[in-house]
Amino acid sequence: MSQEGANTNNNNTQQKSKHDVAAAAGGGSRTDQDQKHALAVAVATAEAAMATAQAAVEVARLTKPASHAREHYASVVIQTAFRGYLVSILNRSKLQRS
Repeated sequence: MSQEGANTNNNNTQQKSKHDVAAAAGGGSRTDQDQKHALAVAVATAEAAMATAQAAVEVARLTKPASHAREHYASVVIQTAFRGYLVSILNRSKLQRS
């Protein structure tokens, strides 16, 4: 488990303990506390989902090959083929002269 996951579990345990103490002390109705807790869990879940999505986007961006390098490679291949063609024409003209 990651450090962040361990911290989240530890925080949840602390929140539950505080929740139980407040309920035992008569700190509001149980359903009110349950709703607040459910809302807090939903917010935490949404934040975690957002962080996960952002991380996935960053990984996709970093692993995508740069199109510039591919275009450069293609231009080198085309230029090499064309230069080879020019050399063959030059050699052919030299052979015809001799």
